[in-house]
Amino acid sequence: MKKKRIPSIFGEAAKIAYIFADAIPRKSHVLIPDDYDGRHAFAISTRDHIIDVYEPDERYINEHTFIINDKEKNSCGLVKRIKALNKQESIHYHNENFYNCKSTKLYDGIFVYESLHRESNADLTLFEKINRLKDVLKPNGYLYIYYHLVNKDESFVTYPYNSYFRRHELIKYFDKEHWELIKHIERYKLRPLPPNQPIESKEHYIGYIQIRKKTHNEYEIPHTYKFNIKLGRKQ
Repeated sequence: MKKKRIPSIFGEAAKIAYIFADAIPRKSHVLIPDDYDGRHAFAISTRDHIIDVYEPDERYINEHTFIINDKEKNSCGLVKRIKALNKQESIHYHNENFYNCKSTKLYDGIFVYESLHRESNADLTLFEKINRLKDVLKPNGYLYIYYHLVNKDESFVTYPYNSYFRRHELIKYFDKEHWELIKHIERYKLRPLPPNQPIESKEHYIGYIQIRKKTHNEYEIPHTYKFNIKLGRKQ
């Protein structure tokens, strides 16, 4: 029987989700905080990974009708998508805020896509959110973060410190002793937001970082990486 395809309300997953899935060992345990209705979970699960999705907004967990750009847009929700694609064994959802929860489970990989800027996380500093991610990544685990930067560094009201990075800020949270940088790019060019963005999005500069957590007894050991992307159009 052919599985019914039910897309995310945001359309197709970003290409980097598939690249990330191929880069980490098969059957890895992966964390995706703030993944809405499974925006990227299904793409990453195609490589036999076990996914934990955290989503604090119940409207994305179950069916809901959103008003986006003055038009109604129906979302079937994460639960229905999981059942439709028989992903109950590989995608597990948690209707709570990951950054505030008490889970200490460790992961082989963490995929963070715009999560740091959600309004539901605005009570925590960027430093606290990054540390929370670092704490649950296993040694030799991989972390990918796609993030937003302010348009102007002085825009503290529109782009508060808790939600938007300043230029060259994120890299300072990762010391060379414990982290191996694979790639880090920031792009200071505005582009119009596509129509299928989360309703709280606003114009911003963008950046991404690919990084590996070193093992406790590791020194300068060379690694070959499978994922090394160019940042052109939005990933």
